[in-house]
Amino acid sequence: FPSHDRVYNANLTEPDLNWIEKFKEYENNSERAKVWRLAALNNSRDKSVFSFFYSRIKNGKGSIDEKREVLELAIKANSLPEDIVEKIAESAPISLRRMVVDGLSQSWSSLKREEIYGTHRQLGNLQERKDRIQKLALLFATIDDYTVIEKLSEMLEPSNLSWIVGNAAKHRYISESISRRMSAV
Repeated sequence: FPSHDRVYNANLTEPDLNWIEKFKEYENNSERAKVWRLAALNNSRDKSVFSFFYSRIKNGKGSIDEKREVLELAIKANSLPEDIVEKIAESAPISLRRMVVDGLSQSWSSLKREEIYGTHRQLGNLQERKDRIQKLALLFATIDDYTVIEKLSEMLEPSNLSWIVGNAAKHRYISESISRRMSAV
């Protein structure tokens, strides 16, 4: 079995490495599987890798920490899968919902920077990516949590702010901010 360093850097020698297949090869050996899982989550940019490992987490003691780990690495890789976002928006502890909304907010900020400083090639599918982030963010519009509402109020386009006005009305600062942004259009 290759060393931890060789596994962790396997994608450098094998650019088309299928992380899931490698993990499955060693699935019966928990120690080796753990090494491949960690290497995959730290090196992959493939959303299906994050979906695969997230879907394998069984509810129980420590499951929230495992889910948080997968989410943090997916957000860091800018590869947050839609299926995970939808599951979390539908039903998950508020800590995971906040984490995902924060991740979407980071992606949104990155897209806004790209819009200003990006090259012509980078701007090619920018609107499509912005629409995707807006669509995913709107899945959290019904969540009545200050942190979630605040993040959404900062990242949603003015045309989408009406979806969170009801929940934002309970929080004066956010409500006034939304009102300013909507009237500026």
